[in-house]
Amino acid sequence: MKRVEMPIGMHRGTSVSLMPTNYLLWFLSVTSLRQKYPWVSRKMVQVLHDRFEDSGQVDALVDPDYCDLV
Repeated sequence: MKRVEMPIGMHRGTSVSLMPTNYLLWFLSVTSLRQKYPWVSRKMVQVLHDRFEDSGQVDALVDPDYCDLV
């Protein structure tokens, strides 16, 4: 799996897979960030699917259009 790093903010340069879950959820809740960094958003959804036992939980927390990208 390709390493994707956060391109902005306090987590700049940090692998998305190492970032806190609450930060991933926040990032995905901001439409302008999702639109500006779609490759980061897709990776975040993948990481969240890996972290939650039930992927339905991710679908409930994240816009379904982004969950369908993975």
